[in-house]
Amino acid sequence: MKDNNDLKSYGWLLSKFYTLMVIFSDNKYIIDEFKKRIDKSKKILELGSGPGNDYGVLVQDYDITGSDYSETFLKILRKKFNNDRFLKINALTMETEKKYDVIYSNKVLQHLTTENLAASFKKQYEVLNEGGILFHAMWKGTSSKEKEKSMPDIRYERDDIKKIMGKFIIKDFIVYKELKENDSFIVVMEKNSNPEDLV
Repeated sequence: MKDNNDLKSYGWLLSKFYTLMVIFSDNKYIIDEFKKRIDKSKKILELGSGPGNDYGVLVQDYDITGSDYSETFLKILRKKFNNDRFLKINALTMETEKKYDVIYSNKVLQHLTTENLAASFKKQYEVLNEGGILFHAMWKGTSSKEKEKSMPDIRYERDDIKKIMGKFIIKDFIVYKELKENDSFIVVMEKNSNPEDLV
């Protein structure tokens, strides 16, 4: 990262490589957990839609807007789904005028350092409607300053999230296997309508 507002953006070659890498990825578990918890009437924002694997499934049942920070992925998404329901959003600054009931991401936020993830949670809080929900799948593991030197992927634990979640309440923390046992988690957090209670 060059500075706090400059996140890695996938160029053409990296986006093609990533698209090929996830082509056989099965996100069924994450999508199933999402559908168990999120009512179909909710307005969803997906952070880091990438090649659109999750978006393509969720759009069948939800009012969902996709987003990415990469212009390359945005072009792919708009062409693939033949619509303009995709925004250029930096997960750190969350610059959008729109409000949502749920913010969803799948293996996106590990690109943020602990400090930047805390800042992102504050911005996500502002983008959510009252009672809004965060639903994020992330890699699980020990977070440390040493690991942050090996960006882009930082592995977090529940305690790491608790320290930086700000005005959210953890509603669920689900550990699951993506590549190997207990290597991932889903954290479901609710926007606290009385944040002064958290002092």
